[in-house]
Amino acid sequence: MNKLLILAYNEELYIEKTILSYINDFEEIIIVDDCSNDSTQDILSKLNSNHSNLKIIRNTKNYGAGKSMQIGIDEALKSNFEYLVKIDGDNQFKNTDISEILKLAKDNGASFVKSDRFWKYGIEGNIPKIRYFGNAFASSLVKLITGNSNINDPLNGLFLFSFNIANNILIPKMFHGYGYPFFVNTQIYIDSLETDFKLFQYKNKVSYKAENSYIKPFVLFVKLITYSIKFYFKFIKEKLRYSQYQMSGLLDIFSIFSLLLSIFFFSKSLLVRYFSVDGNQGAWFILFVMFFLFFILINISSRSVMKKINSKIFNYL
Repeated sequence: MNKLLILAYNEELYIEKTILSYINDFEEIIIVDDCSNDSTQDILSKLNSNHSNLKIIRNTKNYGAGKSMQIGIDEALKSNFEYLVKIDGDNQFKNTDISEILKLAKDNGASFVKSDRFWKYGIEGNIPKIRYFGNAFASSLVKLITGNSNINDPLNGLFLFSFNIANNILIPKMFHGYGYPFFVNTQIYIDSLETDFKLFQYKNKVSYKAENSYIKPFVLFVKLITYSIKFYFKFIKEKLRYSQYQMSGLLDIFSIFSLLLSIFFFSKSLLVRYFSVDGNQGAWFILFVMFFLFFILINISSRSVMKKINSKIFNYL
């Protein structure tokens, strides 16, 4: 049994077409309406009366996309399923991609599939510049904190979950709004250290029209930076729990000390140069360069330890 989860907020122009595109493809379709203030709810009520496989949930207030997805996942988990596919109600995703993801996931025994729109034919129409640069920043950030260069487009909202993976998802309050895909991708990645999940990526297509954007760029930037720092330390702690990853975790700790020392030495050289503090500016600067190079080399060594697991995670289906 496969289920579909659709998130909707003020989608009166697209929600009916989106639902009807999949009405015969899933045994159960769960729609979470995040307290829309247009005619979305009326459209959903009409569709619900005509189709028995729809489950409509209307939030009592506007919680945000991340909280809405958690509500939808919790509803889906009330009965067993093989796969749960999550899409948005704006009809940006392609029907062919959804059916292809399901087929490939089943053929490859996938536990989780994330999507990547940033390839040659992945974007139809004009993607808003804020989304383009936001995703470029998020992609760089997720590669940095995980050490896994395979992860692309961590803000893409098209997912496929197995029952076991969905049961492990608990979206924190920080990501109740936009940015929740970043959390989902990093959390499932860290879970893969303990459990042999099969995690994949899929090159999907996204069609951009004239949708409203509710993204607050500065808030998202602060959120991703704050979470990434927390994740990095949590990731080190998790790696220290398992013998095959302990060396990587220890190297990460040494790299943090090297970075802090390099910052200290650089600040000392600036104090000597610009604030007339006693000392040898050249010596402080040489120490800065040495420890910053140590930081880079230690990070490379840590990632080489993780190379074996990273080479198996988030490859393309």
